[in-house]
Amino acid sequence: MNLSFDLSRLRNAEMTEYIQLLLDQSDPGDAPVPASFTNARRLLATHNADLRAILASDRFSALTDIIMEGDSERDDQLADLFAIVRACVRHPEDAAIRAAATTVQHKLANHGTAAEIGKDNFIAETATVDALLSDLRGPLAPQVSLLPIAPWVTGLDRSNAKVRNAYLERGEDEAGSLPFDAKQKRRLIQKAQGTLLRKSELFHEEHEGAAPWGVIKARVETLIEDFRHRLARKEGVAAANATPAAQG
Repeated sequence: MNLSFDLSRLRNAEMTEYIQLLLDQSDPGDAPVPASFTNARRLLATHNADLRAILASDRFSALTDIIMEGDSERDDQLADLFAIVRACVRHPEDAAIRAAATTVQHKLANHGTAAEIGKDNFIAETATVDALLSDLRGPLAPQVSLLPIAPWVTGLDRSNAKVRNAYLERGEDEAGSLPFDAKQKRRLIQKAQGTLLRKSELFHEEHEGAAPWGVIKARVETLIEDFRHRLARKEGVAAANATPAAQG
């Protein structure tokens, strides 16, 4: 199994818990290891401690979790929306779809790329998404009707509202930069985790599973599988709770 794990679906407390466990399970003990591996673990530990400190100073951590969750959802939906429109520009059979997608793509470009929008702070991104949705549902509605993007438009509206409402509930004076600081730190943690996992695999292959690499890889694989199962259970419960009870 390749060592990889997408942290975006973890809430803040879950992320800090997972990273601490990853650091524990990747600890080589007294075995000599390359400095690059030690440095990767040290950097990840530093970022995790920083995120813990940010969260400890947040009196509205539950609302911050909702903001982060909605922001992650809308970033994914933006990326998907832009990708679908880009694909439709090259539709192999329907010229009308190609023309509609080209018009929509040019208008979307006025707001930036999906990646650029996702790097904005929460307030700026919310405003940009509102403007983008206004374009899609207003002057671009005829073109949008020809493209298979309606579920992403609806989902983006829902996710943007989730962020906006949670941010307003925090109160502007209380919101400050904490959620955005946490978002930036989560990105650094995701990058640092990827580096550590890649180095774990690299040294496992180089040393053909010899100690301590075989043990480290096995422990990390078990940890990742455990968290994947936890996420699946959590998302399964959430989906079940969101489904209206069958009418008898």
